Formats: sequence, structure tokens, C-alpha cells
Amino acid sequence: MDGFYYFVLTNENHNAANYTVLIEEITCGPGCETDINGDCIVDLADLSILLGNFGGPGDGDFNNSGTVDLSDLSLLLSQFGNDCN
Repeated sequence: MDGFYYFVLTNENHNAANYTVLIEEITCGPGCETDINGDCIVDLADLSILLGNFGGPGDGDFNNSGTVDLSDLSLLLSQFGNDCN
């Protein structure tokens, strides 16, 4: 997915503009294992995703138990506020 991509965009009048875009994968540093949304900050957005899946499978099941539970919530809260940029 990383690399340069070439796009031609047009508006409603069919005027074209050429763009080259560099797409790079963002890699967060240590301490962001619970950063669910990938923005390199463990914050309310991540907590909201975890709570939305609480009691079932899905994002936020950090220990791969098959269920988002108190163990996963505890781990997220221990990393809450981490900025791993």
C-alpha cells in the first residue's frame, strides 16, 4: 500500500486536475497496543470502540480471548493518554 499514487480528479464541469499522492503507513511506537483506531494516541475514541464491542468479539479484544472484557478494558485504561507519535 505504501508508495506514490497518481490521481486525476474532475469537478462537475469536467475540469481535470492531476495529483500525485504519497501514502505511507503510520507506525506507532511502543505503548500503543490498545490504540484501536490507529492514530497513535490511546484516547476516548479507542475507549468508545472498545465499549461498543464490550461483551462480544471485535476490536478491543487485545488478549484474543474471543470476547472484549474487563481484561481488555484494564489494559486500555493502563495505556490511556499515551501518545506514541
